Amino acid sequence: MGTQLELLLLHHDKMHLQFVVNDIKDELIRIESRLSRFKAASEVSRINRFAGEKALLLDPEMISIIKAALDFHKLTGGAFDITVAPFLEKWGFYQKQYAVADENALIDLRKRVGAHLIQLDEAARTIRFTVPGMEIDLGGMGKGYALDRILEIVRENDIASGFISFGGSSIYGLNVPEGRPGWQFSYKVSSRPELEPVPVVLRNQAFSLSASYNRRFSRNGKFYGHIFDPNSGAPAEELLAAAVLHPAALTAEILSTAFMVMGWEKSQLFLSQHLEICAHLVLPYLDEYQLYEFNFERL
Repeated sequence: MGTQLELLLLHHDKMHLQFVVNDIKDELIRIESRLSRFKAASEVSRINRFAGEKALLLDPEMISIIKAALDFHKLTGGAFDITVAPFLEKWGFYQKQYAVADENALIDLRKRVGAHLIQLDEAARTIRFTVPGMEIDLGGMGKGYALDRILEIVRENDIASGFISFGGSSIYGLNVPEGRPGWQFSYKVSSRPELEPVPVVLRNQAFSLSASYNRRFSRNGKFYGHIFDPNSGAPAEELLAAAVLHPAALTAEILSTAFMVMGWEKSQLFLSQHLEICAHLVLPYLDEYQLYEFNFERL
């Protein structure tokens, strides 16, 4: 899924643990084979090829994934949008041939970007794009979905405690390690090594970090990241990073991405209305950063 998976699982039977790890590997291979837009035989690739021409039949799993994406699109006022693929392609993030897209090109691309242009019929179990040339990319939710599936496997197999990490950006801390307040780690908000990392403690919660410093390019002294505003067609720039803690990994990943797009004021308002969501919003400040915590007093 474009990253490394690290597992630390605690159980008294090593052979049982090996079976669990094998099950997790199989499940991740299955999920990636369905959700990756880079695999020609995946469900996402099939949707991208044909949904602009006709209604496509989907299985219940894909219906639930697409429905979650559309629900969060509405909840975040359009900030979370799985149809921004044309923007990432135009700016060169898929091919790693980076270029700043000009406004004329973006005007045309905006016509085929917007999750509201997806018709999902849950009763008929079909999906259709109302505008030809649309594409979806589930990169902003795929790791979260996979992490929730891993947790189902782990819990079904009576794992007492564990720490699961997709490349340090999507993490779950299961139960509490003996003698500790929770699973402790820290994350960086910038690629600059001199800036202090931010500590986090997880107890039966997921953590998701969205930031642009790990996938970006520079032109004329300016950096452009990989998280795109679906309205402008340009990379989101206001926040350095957004981190979310939530019991569901899918929710954490989607919202951390959405907050990067929403920026400071809209994210702050959203968090004041959703007190069950804990978040860090990180703003640039001189040569360092300013971090703001939301709703952690409720943990």
